[in-house]
Amino acid sequence: MHLMKPGTVVTAGATLDIHLEAIELLFGLGTPHAQQWPGIHNVCRHMERNFEILLQDRFGIVWKILKRERPTNALEGWHWCLAVLRGFQGLQGDEQVSMETVYHHLVQGGNPAEFSVFEKDCALVAIFAVLCWTSMTIHPGLNAGDDRHPLLLASGESPPVTLRQSARRPIKKVFRALRGALGGDVGADWATEMDILYESSVNIYSLYTIGRVRVEWVDDLASHLAFDRQSRTLSVFCLPTFCASNILQTRPLQVLSQAFSEILPSRYYTDSPSNEAASLHREVLLSYRLLFGQSSRSRKLAFKLLEQLEKSSGEIDPFLHTICSASGTQSRFLRRCAKSSFPVELLPMSNIDLHTSPVEPDTYSARNDFPHFGHRLLVVQQYNLKQQPSRVRDLWRDRRNPLQWYTFWAVLWLGGISTLLSVVQIAIGIVQTYYSAM
Repeated sequence: MHLMKPGTVVTAGATLDIHLEAIELLFGLGTPHAQQWPGIHNVCRHMERNFEILLQDRFGIVWKILKRERPTNALEGWHWCLAVLRGFQGLQGDEQVSMETVYHHLVQGGNPAEFSVFEKDCALVAIFAVLCWTSMTIHPGLNAGDDRHPLLLASGESPPVTLRQSARRPIKKVFRALRGALGGDVGADWATEMDILYESSVNIYSLYTIGRVRVEWVDDLASHLAFDRQSRTLSVFCLPTFCASNILQTRPLQVLSQAFSEILPSRYYTDSPSNEAASLHREVLLSYRLLFGQSSRSRKLAFKLLEQLEKSSGEIDPFLHTICSASGTQSRFLRRCAKSSFPVELLPMSNIDLHTSPVEPDTYSARNDFPHFGHRLLVVQQYNLKQQPSRVRDLWRDRRNPLQWYTFWAVLWLGGISTLLSVVQIAIGIVQTYYSAM
């Protein structure tokens, strides 16, 4: 272990060591991955910002369990995070492993009776928080409920999921219950919905110019592609390197895979039925290409949106620029000769051709290409198709239906030219008649 001792001055080298240890435990990947994917350090720093809450007085139990002094730097939150993950890793052979099991595993060698009920509840909440932070599925309800009835999630109108009823349940069932508490469209029934997604109707340029939709960058996968009609806001996950690392991982943590599969399930075929978590992350990356990467206007708009994000947040995942603004090629010759700007193995197999080049069609199947998020994309498409251009300039920009767009402007131009020629012909006839009369 290379984690810092309490009171150690945080240096760039110490930070790098901690990040590499976290990357190895989370993904089974080492230094070469961190060098090739610098955005993984953005992911680690994002998690560290979440760790700041562990410095509060009520989570002092965490440091008592670890037999460490309470730190003053959120970077040392990795001590708790990695201890919890190693606890689950050591117990992952037990399908009934729960937060209570891991809690007793962590206090092993100590005296659990010395901790109060409140302290134990705080420790269990901190264990659950680590699962949420490292899976990036949902935000834990760290301030939800009260001291007597702590909640795992602030669930709004849905029945609350309390800590007491969840602590001894298998983790898989806990996340399944949380999926129900989240409500919304997770696992929606598509029986009456259309299946075709048109790139021209859901790319960000069309959504922005015709639907007046704005993008909100979020840090949890459960909110990815969620659309709020009232505010016309589309949520997009902002850490694609996290998805890439999960696809490239060599040693998945079972507890995190369970979080992915339960919070964001698929009821339809996926390219990787044996590894649904990887299929989920490939789908997230494909959604960036659909929204931002397939049209030049969308790529230009994406570049502006990412500049705004970088100014407001101070830093962004470098891979977000690549996946959103990299230009694809439709030429067969170039597909054979040109190398893609991002590894094609990150995309679903159905979107890779025989020459191992990415395929970017004009239409997608919501069920087959987006078994996890297709229903959300259909909601966005249906909203955008109902919008009508309000200005002449928008008529030129509106390419949701390319055939209709070409027909409209062809008729307009041909009709305009025909009318102009008719006017010229009439003018010539008038002039000829005038001179004939002279």
